Amino acid sequence: MKNEVIDFEPVFQRMAERARLKKLLPPVKVKRVIKTHCRRGHALTPENVYSWNKKRQCRLCKARSQKLREGKIKVF
Repeated sequence: MKNEVIDFEPVFQRMAERARLKKLLPPVKVKRVIKTHCRRGHALTPENVYSWNKKRQCRLCKARSQKLREGKIKVF
């Protein structure tokens, strides 16, 4: 096993950004701003996000759930 040097700079940058946002925004918005992927791992980019009533949903997950409801795909 080699001794590897771990770069923690990106982690510290995210922590600093979160601390900065907590001072500027209400707690609910901080989580929303920092969130970059949906729970299934799809990137939350402007092209892949459906927004309504101040909420966001991944378009790919929405399409999949609609197909499940219509019976076009099956879950085993």
